[in-house]
Amino acid sequence: MTAFRTKTKITVTKAGIITREDHPPAAALAEKIRDRLDQRGITACSDQLEADCDILIILGGDGTLLRVAGHAACNGIPVIGINMGYLGFLTELAEDEALHALDEIIDGTVTVERRMMLKALLKSQGGSCSSPRFGLNEIVISKGTVDRVLELN
Repeated sequence: MTAFRTKTKITVTKAGIITREDHPPAAALAEKIRDRLDQRGITACSDQLEADCDILIILGGDGTLLRVAGHAACNGIPVIGINMGYLGFLTELAEDEALHALDEIIDGTVTVERRMMLKALLKSQGGSCSSPRFGLNEIVISKGTVDRVLELN
């Protein structure tokens, strides 16, 4: 079993920047981060989940981070969360810490926290299964507006 926290060196050649939708402060910070990455010779892709990124930089709140957590986990991409939202339980950093933290990640060894993901499959009565869905800290099962009995395993 892998340790929960490990010190590691991440070589960053390509970074993904995912921003909270329709949030001008997140868009402004994303531009600053893109400029910093460009100065360091690192390719940046914005608001696209690409499997070949070395790191994902999330600018938003917990909802933005949760939206991309499954993709990151399936592709083994470390995530750094910068809180631009309200709660920030999962996003590690404040907006004013973003550029300094990014430089530290690029320049040296960082501590990576490994988190367990939940995996859910929807199996129909006919036996077919949906594609797996992943959740970082919760999965919601809802019957919707139709009254039905749910069988959970």
